[in-house]
Amino acid sequence: MTEFALRQAAFLPYIEQMALQPISIPSDAVDRSSEERGASLRSWAWSSSLLGWCRLTEIQTGAGFRVANWAAFPRFDVDVPTCQAELIEVKGRLFLLVLDALYASPDGTGPATQELRSASRELESVLPVQTRPEWSEGFITDAAIWSRTATADALDEGVKIFHWFMGASVRWMRGSLDGRADARAAQYRRMRRRFLDNEPSRPFMTKTFGADWSEAYMEDFLFPAREREHLAQAALTRACGP
Repeated sequence: MTEFALRQAAFLPYIEQMALQPISIPSDAVDRSSEERGASLRSWAWSSSLLGWCRLTEIQTGAGFRVANWAAFPRFDVDVPTCQAELIEVKGRLFLLVLDALYASPDGTGPATQELRSASRELESVLPVQTRPEWSEGFITDAAIWSRTATADALDEGVKIFHWFMGASVRWMRGSLDGRADARAAQYRRMRRRFLDNEPSRPFMTKTFGADWSEAYMEDFLFPAREREHLAQAALTRACGP
């Protein structure tokens, strides 16, 4: 089986362009292995003057299940979108692709929305999902690239559009201070609650890496509780203690 195309090294050029600095978190809080299931989960986190919390999760199993999950959360007072990207490969085929940029505007859309719509129309193998779960409303925009096309051709195209999205995110994340900190904080709280109530990977995570560890990982790393000041501090406090 070929090497996973979206391993952590593939993200390093974008991380450098975003001027992200690594956040040190104890490995036992964010990395996990299951010998029984031949699975490993590895995680990394960063922050910058504009982005309070950026994180990457990489999951691989011996059965050919591979995941790259990226999210970049702006500081509440900065006018840039929350960018979310996930690609899941199963035995050389695309299982899931989700790429989105969510703004603090009332409808969640902003300058990147039209770019996402245009990119989606140009895809050939990656066919969009027409029906999405109800809980994703307000969490993922209508313009998001969302596909479950289970073919090898779609996987190749999915990886390419994933890289396009990361490059575009570098541009989208050049923001400035604005007056929407309260709206952005409220939006994040809604997103976090919906995620924790509905996270579709919970059954896999629980069976593979254990229920207690997985719940803590989702609450502290994937969507950490955060106040207006600094996202990173919330996760570090939970991971390392006060």
